[in-house]
Amino acid sequence: MMNQLLCIHIGQAGVQLASSCWELFCLEHDIQPDGTLSPEKTTTDDLDVLFNETTGGKYTARSLLIDLDPSTVNKVASGAYKQVFQPSNRVTWKEDAANNAIRGHYTVGKEILDESLEKIGRIVDECLFFKGFLVFNSIGGGTGGGFASLLLERLGIDFPSKEIINFNVYPSQRYSTSPVEPYNAILNISETLNVSKTTNFVFDNERLYQICSKGLGIEKPTYTDINRLIAQVASSVTSPLRFEGPLNYKLNELTRSLKPHSMLNCVVSSYCPLSIPPKTDPESDIDPSPSVAEITKAAFNPNNYMADCDPSKGKYLGVAATYRGDPALKDVQESLKLTIAENKLKFYAKSDGVKIGVTSQPAWSIQGDNKQKLSRSLCVTSNTSAVKTVFKKLAKNYGTLYARRAFVHWYVGEGLSEGFFSEAEWNLTQIIKDYEEIENDNEREEEIEKDERGNEREEEIEKGVKGKEGEEDDEGLEIQSDKE
Repeated sequence: MMNQLLCIHIGQAGVQLASSCWELFCLEHDIQPDGTLSPEKTTTDDLDVLFNETTGGKYTARSLLIDLDPSTVNKVASGAYKQVFQPSNRVTWKEDAANNAIRGHYTVGKEILDESLEKIGRIVDECLFFKGFLVFNSIGGGTGGGFASLLLERLGIDFPSKEIINFNVYPSQRYSTSPVEPYNAILNISETLNVSKTTNFVFDNERLYQICSKGLGIEKPTYTDINRLIAQVASSVTSPLRFEGPLNYKLNELTRSLKPHSMLNCVVSSYCPLSIPPKTDPESDIDPSPSVAEITKAAFNPNNYMADCDPSKGKYLGVAATYRGDPALKDVQESLKLTIAENKLKFYAKSDGVKIGVTSQPAWSIQGDNKQKLSRSLCVTSNTSAVKTVFKKLAKNYGTLYARRAFVHWYVGEGLSEGFFSEAEWNLTQIIKDYEEIENDNEREEEIEKDERGNEREEEIEKGVKGKEGEEDDEGLEIQSDKE
């Protein structure tokens, strides 16, 4: 398949995500917790993307666990899938970042930078077809926010041609574990602005809790429940790289379609179905799922996005729709066209439209101890100007703290100039303005177009997107098939 990826899990949240992600990856690839293949495994062609084969015939995760505090790494490394994680692929230190991104970036974090880069270089050198990194972290933490930004900068310099998919957990005031999370988050965003090969997946902590409690009916969601949602997205967007299917994409094709504007690289995701559907055939090991039309409609529902924004109220810069299981291509294209037309979704003029991936390998749904394959599922990833809502909320929380200069001395004491706080705030404001300009530019273009074409525009919206592969309608929207 010519794709090899390295997963880097940073900080407490990032390392905890390793448990959920690799639990799911192992299930999908028929690898047992001890690293051996399941008896029903008939081919190993799909394993090289994420796994390394050992001399004993077992398979280990191509991953690196990094945290200044060793306790979380030790817990994951001694868990149910402990034999999947190689002991040599861990980096820890003797003191943590104390929830301070500056300690994670400038002082204590630098103590583990060289070791981390050495291990990353060794892992990459062992690959013949290395394509990029999957990085998992919480930007509100000291290590996840501070050291992650330091490492991302170095990855951008040392591996300029490789893609970086960064799965970021954004803090929320309601579920905060530290009062300085807004500082850490915005300092992280400011430091990583110029890492151009990065595609940042935004996961809003509060929205993840809401999906677990309201969508899945979990009374008191745990970190494991939340992390399994993020794992489903990570699994889905990489599934066309790992499994055969009618429509696969390469990693750079995915990121290129999501980022027509290089500096606006933050995307939000939804996943359907969230819950395991009831079985109709007791003897089947695959649970039925809603129809292609139903999961497509649900995936574009704002309530199912894992970030606190409504994409239907913004402009889409790019969309990737990754189906898994048994959906027919005709049903996929018709469902997408109908959903886009019904919701009157608006696209940025330079958008490539909707990138489609269809993978035959079904997804697994994991809820508690219940694990089942789904006949079909869909993950929609959107680069939308509506994500500015997330940044505005973060900027508000940041501004409230900084107006009182609360906890600023913690950061200044680590050597940070106080002027950097204002600079970071200004950088975030510029991101918000950039997204707003995307919306305003499109609105001006639409007004001119409407004046020239009269009522023709309304008729075209009703018709929706044309069904031929690679053919654009007059809206400039394209359903991509990429049979390259």
